[in-house]
Amino acid sequence: MVDAREDGLAARIDTLQDRQNQLEYRLDLTERRYRAQFAALDSLMGQLQTINRSESIGSLFLNLPKYTLYLTCGRNS
Repeated sequence: MVDAREDGLAARIDTLQDRQNQLEYRLDLTERRYRAQFAALDSLMGQLQTINRSESIGSLFLNLPKYTLYLTCGRNS
């Protein structure tokens, strides 16, 4: 009876350790994804700051074809 109980507990421990390993793996993947996304966002923010220093945001929109077309056609067209 005690041996069966010990075997059951050992199996439960193995199952829990497997789940812990799976969760740690998923956590590692999530952390890597978040770090990559943060690095991309940080790079983009740096580019935007550079653009902001050289030109105003409004002048950037004026150079976009769709915006220019919208301005020439008007809202009521």
